[in-house]
Amino acid sequence: MRTHIHGRRSWRWVGALLLGLVAPTTLAAEPTWKVPRDARIENLEALIQPGSENNEDVKAMCGGFTLTAEEVLIYLRGARTFSTEQEHEKGSWFPCVVRGSLVSGKKKQRKAVTFTISAILTARIEEPGKPTVELICEGACEERMTKIILKHQEE
Repeated sequence: MRTHIHGRRSWRWVGALLLGLVAPTTLAAEPTWKVPRDARIENLEALIQPGSENNEDVKAMCGGFTLTAEEVLIYLRGARTFSTEQEHEKGSWFPCVVRGSLVSGKKKQRKAVTFTISAILTARIEEPGKPTVELICEGACEERMTKIILKHQEE
């Protein structure tokens, strides 16, 4: 019986190659999100998502949902990223939103991203040329933001 001298090495090489091809898709990390230290909020507005803006029930429900620039920064610093699949599992989007721009840097170093925060504490960060980042506010973040939202509804 004849054995191939390089058999074990060949299989190790093939295994390593396959692992290299498969690992990036199975071990891919969620996108990261971090608010720059010098971040500021611009163009902040509370609104109802297109398609629901003429619904009187939605208008009544969304009437009290608003956030200040400082509260948006609290949200963005406390929220964590999650995948779109997780969002669909939770059904976590609502027509009441706050939208604006998160801006950092000055002049040539200026960077701006658009954010949309839903009343149920999910958000989307959109930056030209990059995939949309999905955020969710849970735990301590959710507790803090719920107090803020309730305060606005009492006003």
